[in-house]
Amino acid sequence: MSSGIKGNVLPLGDSQIFTSTEQYLGQGERSELFSSRPLGKREASTDNTEERAVKIIKKQLDFGPSRADKPVEKPFPVLGDFSLFNNKKVTIFSEFGEEKAPFLTNPNIPFFSPTRLSRLSFKSIFIANPDPSKEDLEWIGKVEESLKLATSCDTEESLRNALALERVENQGINTSYLCKILTDEVDETGKRKIVIGGVLKFGDEEVGTERNSSRDILRSKVGISPGKSLFRECIASGLHPDRIPCTIKVTFTTIKGTERVASLQKYIPNAREIHTLNVPEASLHIPIEEVFEMAFVDLRLVNTDRNRGNALLPKDSYSMLYLIDHGCVLSEGFKDRAIFCWGSWSQTEFGFSDVYKQKIAELNIENDRMICKNAFPEISDGVLKCLGLSTFLLQESVLLDLSLKQIASFYFSPYPSLEMPSFAANLYEKICEKVSSIEEFDSLAKESVKLGPKWVKEYTSLSENTKSLESFLYRKIADLTL
Repeated sequence: MSSGIKGNVLPLGDSQIFTSTEQYLGQGERSELFSSRPLGKREASTDNTEERAVKIIKKQLDFGPSRADKPVEKPFPVLGDFSLFNNKKVTIFSEFGEEKAPFLTNPNIPFFSPTRLSRLSFKSIFIANPDPSKEDLEWIGKVEESLKLATSCDTEESLRNALALERVENQGINTSYLCKILTDEVDETGKRKIVIGGVLKFGDEEVGTERNSSRDILRSKVGISPGKSLFRECIASGLHPDRIPCTIKVTFTTIKGTERVASLQKYIPNAREIHTLNVPEASLHIPIEEVFEMAFVDLRLVNTDRNRGNALLPKDSYSMLYLIDHGCVLSEGFKDRAIFCWGSWSQTEFGFSDVYKQKIAELNIENDRMICKNAFPEISDGVLKCLGLSTFLLQESVLLDLSLKQIASFYFSPYPSLEMPSFAANLYEKICEKVSSIEEFDSLAKESVKLGPKWVKEYTSLSENTKSLESFLYRKIADLTL
């Protein structure tokens, strides 16, 4: 007996992800991957494992009446009919009808050897930040020099070996490499010293792609297609260069003449991840201005992966946070759950300082969208709309002096176990149902987001709050007609 799902042809946008249930059915419940709740125990479900997998496939492909009823606008690429059977196979067809991505369904997924620079040729570097610092430009110059040497057949073999990539084990879901660069210092033999210069991530080795070393396809984020995280890394650095280390896009060519693109983020030495701190310690010792900076970035980009391993502190200090790993920001349509490790810290009971209120008020969405398009020419209108909505919502929230925790509530689900959409996701869908162009979206969004902060104030004025703020906002937005 087989259980199956079958669907109409839908366009493959930035929000759709191809996935297999191979690992899911083999490992059982993975609540931290598909729930909007914090990591923890999921309530008992009457669904068997296969039925649960079917639901996940539907969610990952955004397959439902609200999208199925919409006409197909783009002929390429498309997702054809598919079925999920007891043999745990998902079949995906291209617009030409042939089966695609068999590795997603094959239990014997081939292992790819780590990428070697010696098999690539350096092509170009793109800088997302329109105004890089002198220090960053010097670093980029050393990166370019080192990559050219590492990929050139004319370079001495010992130097090529010294500059070889070093794969980072057990660090995140996207395959990462330490990239070595030459410095201006020399050692006792008179040779230039080589240090770790950055963390490099190839788009074709991200989670959900064939070359990904973890092969854990179910870790793909909803609203972020495999291979698109590298562009988000560059965009985040371009929009917030003060605390996000300089991140550049590097293009290589293979011996077959095809291109491979990667993000390369500047390495921060002598740093510790904030997961080394417990919640009371973080609440007591991290200066509130540092928390403001992290919240500013995460609320603006709606980070779905700000865990405590994705922020760095100096080893001997609690100041000067460096924010890293932004491949999971700007989930299209706010489909994936926001993750803010700072959400439980005591500093979040306060609103932004006047300095940050001024920064937020001066945000220019048109300039920022241009940075996004330059770094990611294929970026979808949906992602650009999300950046607009989150920016407008943040600007309205600081006008009414909402706390960081209250602003964060706009991106949390009221009923995580039911995977209900957040306030922001609901508002996004309502606006998209009314208008289509980005200009019309912005016009309606600027007016609509004003309701959120007002409803938060209404909630706080109630004498008895029997429900959470997220639940209150959900009921308000559900009844809203634009």
